[in-house]
Amino acid sequence: IFRSFAKKYASGFKRQKVTSSNLHSVGYDKEHKVLEVAFRKKDKKHPSAVYRYSGVSPRTHERLINAESQGKFFNKKIRSKYGYVKVK
Repeated sequence: IFRSFAKKYASGFKRQKVTSSNLHSVGYDKEHKVLEVAFRKKDKKHPSAVYRYSGVSPRTHERLINAESQGKFFNKKIRSKYGYVKVK
């Protein structure tokens, strides 16, 4: 799945900043059900590593965005539940 749209997202997803001490920003491709997550650097201002998670439903993406604690939701419901690839 990642190869099929690698060219489309060569420069990355359009991500929205989130309010989290762990996550910097999140993007989502509904058609391919791929979630892109940028984590915060220790300085908390800039993104560090960026990962793409496959098979993430639109509902799970919505729940992440609306979670009281996005970092906790990500760690509990996404991190170890979906296949991923590091893109940066």
